[in-house]
Amino acid sequence: MHTGRRVWVAAAFILTFAATSQAQHPRAESDANTQACASDPSGIPVTVAALPAVSLFEFAEADAESAAATTIFLSVLSNSGNWVTVQPESKVQYEVWGILGDDANEGLALIGFDLVFTGGPLEQADTPTGEPDDGCENPMIHFTKPWGITNPAGFGGTPIRGALIQVGGGQNTINNSPDNAAFPIGPVLIGVAQPGGCGPALLVKGELSAPAMRGLYTLRAENVFANVIREGEIGVPFWHTQAATVGTVTSLQIWVGAPPLRFLSRVE
Repeated sequence: MHTGRRVWVAAAFILTFAATSQAQHPRAESDANTQACASDPSGIPVTVAALPAVSLFEFAEADAESAAATTIFLSVLSNSGNWVTVQPESKVQYEVWGILGDDANEGLALIGFDLVFTGGPLEQADTPTGEPDDGCENPMIHFTKPWGITNPAGFGGTPIRGALIQVGGGQNTINNSPDNAAFPIGPVLIGVAQPGGCGPALLVKGELSAPAMRGLYTLRAENVFANVIREGEIGVPFWHTQAATVGTVTSLQIWVGAPPLRFLSRVE
């Protein structure tokens, strides 16, 4: 990538991002072959699924350079597992964890996805809080305004037709300062979601309401995309990034009421 093009695109992105449309982009069909995942987030499987990466931010495509791709794996959990049994109309806490498939990078630069719940509409997910000085203990603060950059509605996604669109954000890999724009202005944290760095990353957490009707429901992540910081980068003058491919994305299954015995025998 030519440096001049990077500077132009990055500047245009910062100046125009707040005015971009919040209209929902087409969501890919759910992967019917999603596999069960170990309850420990560090056990996110490393089997690659054919899920296409889609662009959330213009920055994701403009800043990413072509190179050997690293793979990102996601798992939607509740109580540290991919399935949970709850009572009708109860509150369910969920988390989305991510891990990169190798260390041939310097960790996540940008991550985004949609969240869809088959049991009803979702409220906006939580926005990370704190200061960008906790390192691996609080990595996603670096992806949140003003330290990072998100869609106009914020890190927790835009509620559209019951789904959460464009959850996530990106780090300040362009080394922007407040003299140029109000965000992103934070330092870059290397090693996010990198197996040999910070390890599995808690990307986002939130709460949903179980429906009144008993049965099986699914909370899934769709349209996942990510950029990673290129291996060997030191941030001068920018942190060069490259697009990651998307591996297995494991959904959360939620039983409202008592699940049938055949389901229990399958997940044990």
